[in-house]
Amino acid sequence: MKKTLVLGALTLIVTAIVTAQGSAVPATKYDSILQSVGTSQKVDDPNGKPVHATEQQYKANNSKKTLKKVEELPGYVDDQEIEGKSGKNLKKSLMTYKEYINLGIDPAFRHDIDADRMVWVLQTKFTKTTNINGVDIVNPLVTTVYDAETGDQIAMTVSTDAPNGLANVKHAK
Repeated sequence: MKKTLVLGALTLIVTAIVTAQGSAVPATKYDSILQSVGTSQKVDDPNGKPVHATEQQYKANNSKKTLKKVEELPGYVDDQEIEGKSGKNLKKSLMTYKEYINLGIDPAFRHDIDADRMVWVLQTKFTKTTNINGVDIVNPLVTTVYDAETGDQIAMTVSTDAPNGLANVKHAK
């Protein structure tokens, strides 16, 4: 009886491992996005020509030593100035684009950025209404992503936990 029980449990464990390996479940959010893009239906433009993904403008650079310091970024604001605007820097992190996507902050995905491209991720939380790109947002959490080599701003996400905090944002029709 004991041998049968142990053998049955061992068979169940091996079956679970083999099934998990064969199911091709993406390991990360980034991998999941790549998988869904790869299996998406091909489309044509209005002239009937196939639409192709953009070539990578930002190639891998995770081995380069010529990356900008966070203070050298064109949109960088130091802690003291942020605090003067009722804000606090929560994150100033150098990471790969893949690591940034895996954080789950931004629902957008750029095909022109290599997974191993180094980016600076700056995240700031404000405790009062703050003007972000000409729009007043109540208590915004602003996440800005810069290319670590060129300093180009490549993404910006603004959110808020305040009810109606995004009321001043005009929605596209």
